Amino acid sequence: MLDFLRARIAPTDGYLFVAPGEFGTDSGVGPRLRYELYPRPYDDVRASQDEASIRQLMRSEALRFIVVPDARQYDPTSWLRQPRDWLQRIDFDADRYLLEVVS
Repeated sequence: MLDFLRARIAPTDGYLFVAPGEFGTDSGVGPRLRYELYPRPYDDVRASQDEASIRQLMRSEALRFIVVPDARQYDPTSWLRQPRDWLQRIDFDADRYLLEVVS
């Protein structure tokens, strides 16, 4: 998936990683993405943070993408797994994808 992400996210485009668990339950995916996708601007938040505040963060930090390395890690009703008018889903496969801000 890393090659897919490198091809889709330009080095000047920022992205967000939404950590699926609470603090202390990290799997190491966020830091690995930061390392592997450097020099792309990066930020991360927790899945418990509300969609509106995440959208505002993305606007203020000029982040264009959200990386979803394993959708099964998020609740089925999470906004990350549901269609949103402000995001376009770009699939790597059914459970791994990139969300691009379109509005």
